[in-house]
Amino acid sequence: MSEKFMHVGKFIVNQENRDEFISVMKDYESTTEQNGLDHSHLIEAENEPNMFWYVTIWLSRADWEAVEQLDGHKRMHERRDPLLVQPANQNFGTVIG
Repeated sequence: MSEKFMHVGKFIVNQENRDEFISVMKDYESTTEQNGLDHSHLIEAENEPNMFWYVTIWLSRADWEAVEQLDGHKRMHERRDPLLVQPANQNFGTVIG
């Protein structure tokens, strides 16, 4: 049995790009089929302006790696990355429970 896999992206967004960033992320979720995605959450920090986390839980790391290669995923990066103050920070993990 494969273990569930978690990917967390941390984003610092230019203040004037907040709404566009949210739109890009929501559009990505609704237009790109992400096989193996269990669930995802876009979270806006309460105490740190312009900071977001995008947390995704996958059935396996291989599922996440496959989605990374999709044209829709690459287009999302092309739209999202110019909206950021700095490159995205990523972290990964195995879902225990």
